[in-house]
Amino acid sequence: MDLRKDAAAVVPESVLSTGTETVLCVDDEETVLDLVSAQLRFLGYRVLTAGNSEEAIALAHAHAGEIQLLLSDFMMPDMGGGELAPKLAKILPGLRVIFISGYFGTGTHVPDLPHARFLDKPFQIEQLSMLVRSELDGHSR
Repeated sequence: MDLRKDAAAVVPESVLSTGTETVLCVDDEETVLDLVSAQLRFLGYRVLTAGNSEEAIALAHAHAGEIQLLLSDFMMPDMGGGELAPKLAKILPGLRVIFISGYFGTGTHVPDLPHARFLDKPFQIEQLSMLVRSELDGHSR
């Protein structure tokens, strides 16, 4: 599947918000991780991927450049995004956060992070592009 060709056929590129920042994408479901990271790359972002929270923490420590955004599954078996984000915020000051999940509910505990947004699965590339760009530009509140 050629994501660039498929997305362009469905969505005019002028509708999509793009960027060049570095995004750390974390999801324990490999298919979701591959799809979301491919969408982010299509939008122009540099993408680091991790299949779990421990891998994400190791990547944050090892990465020489800046990481501007964490895009993480909220519910993961080892450590959910809600626990991961505050740990990464200590390593990466100013880190912006977007949680993705198909399981947000009224009882879901949301960490107290000044820069956190939510995106429900499933989502369209237009929603992802607009939310990522908005969050990186600081228009989240």
